[in-house]
Amino acid sequence: MKNIIRRILLSTLLCICLGLPSLHAQGPWAQRKGKGYSQLVFNTIPTYTTLFNGSQGSTRETERELSESVWSAYVEVGVTEKFTLGGTLPLVSVGSGEPSLDNVNPVYPADQLTSLGNVGIFGKYTLIDNKLKLALIAQVDFPSSTRNELSGLSTGVNAYSFVPKLSVGSSSGKWYYFGNVGYGYRNNDYHDFLHVVAEAGRRLKNEKFLVILNLHRIHNINNGNPSVDSPANIETGLYTSFQEYSAFLLKFFAEDIYKGLGGFVSVGGSFIGQSVSVPVSPALSIGVFYKW
Repeated sequence: MKNIIRRILLSTLLCICLGLPSLHAQGPWAQRKGKGYSQLVFNTIPTYTTLFNGSQGSTRETERELSESVWSAYVEVGVTEKFTLGGTLPLVSVGSGEPSLDNVNPVYPADQLTSLGNVGIFGKYTLIDNKLKLALIAQVDFPSSTRNELSGLSTGVNAYSFVPKLSVGSSSGKWYYFGNVGYGYRNNDYHDFLHVVAEAGRRLKNEKFLVILNLHRIHNINNGNPSVDSPANIETGLYTSFQEYSAFLLKFFAEDIYKGLGGFVSVGGSFIGQSVSVPVSPALSIGVFYKW
């Protein structure tokens, strides 16, 4: 039962790099000219030693205890009535510590690494702005992260990523819903990926509160060079080229608590049997945001 609960609560830092900070950007709704949204998010997985290792829910143990934490700042602003510009600035802290396997001497050294992750910018242009919304989103992530090839610690992928997406959605009463699909191109021999998202949210009786369910898939295309990841990086599983997962995020928002300020918490989960190089450990995200 304990392992099942841990798997259900699994959350990966790819939700930070390709998901959580930019989930607000993935919908087809544009900010109106001069309006904006900003947020600061903290996500942490304090200590874990187990990674999903492919289909049928198989797992493997890492040779050292690992930890990951991310502070991520996000902002988007309406440049025109149909065009929104935004960006994400993540600060990532990762560590490998005590040996996790009895009677086995670790091959790779313990280490700590704090650095920028993959800084990203995006533009969103509204194509249809009726009851049905349709938007084109183009996102670029930069190779601003740091990687230690000896210890296997990394704060992001060492590649530029370009991700064009098409997003469609609508709303009805207290409900909203959208879906999008995008293709991620990466250089430096990294694998490309597909990114598919579906999200629905509902305002509660007190309309300042929302509950949101997000389903998303990062699917590795396997068109890169496997040697782009060092053996140490494969051991830790941190931001590998071949990482992929299907997951959900359950988010609780409180809007306009004070003059545009709000807050949220979220938990995530990977669907068992569809995760590769993803930690089997609970994670929690807490954030504050401001609308103007």
